[in-house]
Amino acid sequence: MISLPSLSDITGLQVTLALFVWLVIESIILVAVNHNYVLGKYDDDEGNIVPRSSEYASRALTFSSLTFAGLTFVLAQTDGEGLGALSDTVFLFTVGFTFFVLSYKMDVYAAVRRMYFSTQQRLFNFGLLSLVSGLVMYFSQVSDQLLIPVAIGAVLIYILHVVEYVGDVKDYANGELEDDNQSSLSDF
Repeated sequence: MISLPSLSDITGLQVTLALFVWLVIESIILVAVNHNYVLGKYDDDEGNIVPRSSEYASRALTFSSLTFAGLTFVLAQTDGEGLGALSDTVFLFTVGFTFFVLSYKMDVYAAVRRMYFSTQQRLFNFGLLSLVSGLVMYFSQVSDQLLIPVAIGAVLIYILHVVEYVGDVKDYANGELEDDNQSSLSDF
């Protein structure tokens, strides 16, 4: 019988690689559903994307600050010797921080082509997924009682990400740039 690895057997690097592969697959699917639209420049009737891109940049900067604070908290919980036990958590928080900073930096390019704006969104979303994964790893090492609600929250966040992505794919397939307020998520 095949058994799943326990959470303690999974490393931060493995989670990061899985998230990165997931990010690449999502991007490839978006390009595949309507490559002319996704890789194209904005039309004049699409409005100004700069405010939406700037909003994502602002969110990314806020979350990178919170991530840095979370890293500081995790590191403060160790006495130097305990850092090895939390290295996977620190690694995932650092990856999340990197995704957020990259999302922030994409603000410069997001107004040029739709794919850049989509990349900015994906980097932000995968920063969140990295943080959530880091929290699950942290609580798996610190408290079994707190792990259950954190894991349930993580599963819900992952499900919401998939639902949002399905809406994005539908919008891009129809040649529409998803709108945070109006998207094909209204079908749910």
